[in-house]
Amino acid sequence: MSSCPALDCANALQVPPPLQPNPDISGIGVLVGFFATAYLAWILLVINYVWVFDPAEAGLAKEKHPTNPIDKMLVKFITRIIKRPEKTKKIWGNALEKARF
Repeated sequence: MSSCPALDCANALQVPPPLQPNPDISGIGVLVGFFATAYLAWILLVINYVWVFDPAEAGLAKEKHPTNPIDKMLVKFITRIIKRPEKTKKIWGNALEKARF
């Protein structure tokens, strides 16, 4: 059985040596991989919100306020700027619904 080392308070006040970066967890590949998937998810979310989301269809039928009023105003504002073709909702809606888990 080993014993615990004695606590030396003099060493507690010393400055630790500088840390060296580990390229396996902080390299450019890790950062690119993280940001690429984060931006891809964000872009798909924006596409879903702008082209597919319909405030009239969101929410449950029994709720008094099925959608958020901010969503209604934002989608109305965006659809004035970007016109949604009818086929877009059908094509993107099916693709994005199948991408959900």
